[in-house]
Amino acid sequence: MAPTLEIVHRVHFDTSEFPSGAPVSHPDQLDARVPPGTYHVDDSNLPTLKDAKLLTDLENGAWSTVYSATMLQPGVHEPITVAVKLYQEEFFPSRPDVEDRVSPNVLRHTDEVFAWTETWAYRKMQKLQGITIPEFYGAFKFSIGTQRE
Repeated sequence: MAPTLEIVHRVHFDTSEFPSGAPVSHPDQLDARVPPGTYHVDDSNLPTLKDAKLLTDLENGAWSTVYSATMLQPGVHEPITVAVKLYQEEFFPSRPDVEDRVSPNVLRHTDEVFAWTETWAYRKMQKLQGITIPEFYGAFKFSIGTQRE
């Protein structure tokens, strides 16, 4: 059974530069996150999701789960069938040991980095959306029924 997927924030990323080229902002590289100025969250006019159905799960080393759902956007009367990709860090490959530090200019694998990178890629392919690639409706933070985003 698919969890209840509730959109709790819309995330707006700065897509002016490619995410992997941006420096991290944390003294401990193992805990580095996306720099705070690269995105902000917005809680207004959030769409709602209904009828989520699991399409792929975390078998075979996948880093995210994908669901099919119906999205209702504020001010739009027709529901849209969408794919929802959820990045959950606990399923990512383990991080390197402390002795195995890497360059401070390389982002770690985090849910934020994957969402930022995907947002950047879809912005670059905007003219192809709905023609050869799916439409991109945005990056969101979700609650998956566990009080966790």
